Amino acid sequence: MSSTITGLAFLTPSNIVDEDPYPGLTDTLEIFQYGERLGYDGAWIRQRR
Repeated sequence: MSSTITGLAFLTPSNIVDEDPYPGLTDTLEIFQYGERLGYDGAWIRQRR
């Protein structure tokens, strides 16, 4: 039995504060853009509370 990897994704923590979500969202989007430049196909976000 042979396995082939067809995609690669990463998990990143995100610090999005309810009172002011904009900085956390923009930081997370920058991480996604960096992942795309590195060749990742997808990303998951884990919200820290």
